[in-house]
Amino acid sequence: MRYDRDSRELVTDRTVTNFRTIRLTRREGQIFEALWRTPGKLVPLEVLRGLLDEGRPDALDPSTVSVFIYLLRRKLAGVLKIETIWCAGYRLAPAQRAKTGVNALMRD
Repeated sequence: MRYDRDSRELVTDRTVTNFRTIRLTRREGQIFEALWRTPGKLVPLEVLRGLLDEGRPDALDPSTVSVFIYLLRRKLAGVLKIETIWCAGYRLAPAQRAKTGVNALMRD
């Protein structure tokens, strides 16, 4: 599995979902990158909000991050899982179905 930052595409390998490309929007890509860089570790909600606020923290609705997490979860279903750490943030974890193929990736 690899993530191309420029095209915002996540390409899975054959062992995960028969090889597919998942395209992300710019904002989905920003959140995914933060989670991808620290697999299995908490990414604080404030960090994710900071990625999306574009220098205008007052203009960002408090639910914006959760909306993008919802959209990412739908796109990553069966490949990766985004876990909610209540009132703290989110973390990236292998999906149950794809656990063996993704565990090796997340250890690298």
